[in-house]
Amino acid sequence: FKMDRYLLETALVAFWVLMLTGAMLSAILPDLEACAEHGKRLVGRAELPLRVPKRWFSHFYALGLLVNTGACIWMLQNAYKPFSGVLFELHLARRLAECQFLHDFGGSKVTKGTYLRGYSRSYSLCLKMHVLGYVVGLLHYLGAPVTLAVADVLRERFTWAALAAVAVVMLGSAGQWHCHWVLAEGKGTEKKEGEEKEKGEREKRYFLPREGLWEFLAVSSPHYLCEIGIYTGLLIGSYPSTGFSETRLAVPLSSIAMTLWVLGNLAVVARSTHKWYAERFGSTYTALQRTSLVPGVPL
Repeated sequence: FKMDRYLLETALVAFWVLMLTGAMLSAILPDLEACAEHGKRLVGRAELPLRVPKRWFSHFYALGLLVNTGACIWMLQNAYKPFSGVLFELHLARRLAECQFLHDFGGSKVTKGTYLRGYSRSYSLCLKMHVLGYVVGLLHYLGAPVTLAVADVLRERFTWAALAAVAVVMLGSAGQWHCHWVLAEGKGTEKKEGEEKEKGEREKRYFLPREGLWEFLAVSSPHYLCEIGIYTGLLIGSYPSTGFSETRLAVPLSSIAMTLWVLGNLAVVARSTHKWYAERFGSTYTALQRTSLVPGVPL
């Protein structure tokens, strides 16, 4: 059984390293970087092939809930305590609820009336993502529950780390929810553009957030920083682990690799978002002296 766990741990590490490598390559290869674009960063671009609706983000969390629930049930049946699994379950349920009731993905909410008023086309253009990004998202939410299940199986006992994990995950979740609420409230209305637009043509309004964590942290993507915080909390919760004699780590190597993947991937996406804000709002944005992800750290 120990050898089976070792092989699974090794496979998970290889999986997350491969995902992280792809994220790093997308930071330097324009064609790969384009695959990570979605939502507002597609404004003004021509329609490209291999795009799927951004509202399919909800598929990530539905799949994650399905796999994670199965993993938790398996652990309970085998006398393991799914501590990390339960924390992740709460995160997935919140994100799925946000996709259904908070986020405005445009295309899923365009009514016959809005279509007749002539601006559903810009909705469908803005609110899409590349199919490769969609596949990567599905892979993440397949791998994360398995990685956290391994961490729960390998945990020796519960210590102060469990309390710290709950605090960090809850703090990150609260911060991320508030960020998403601010974004949803700010872009939930439409406006007519200037005279250069044809009469009756409208487009989704994107705005420059100036409250909450955007102001407090002075970063362009505090919701991504909160996501990293959530996965960091899950990593803390895996301590102390029995580990394997080959690694002698206090936490599973697969959990470390998953957290690094989340950090690397969101750093790339945050950099792209930071660039979009600068291009969209010009000197108004640069005057705020924000960084992309980590306060005071230019990326």
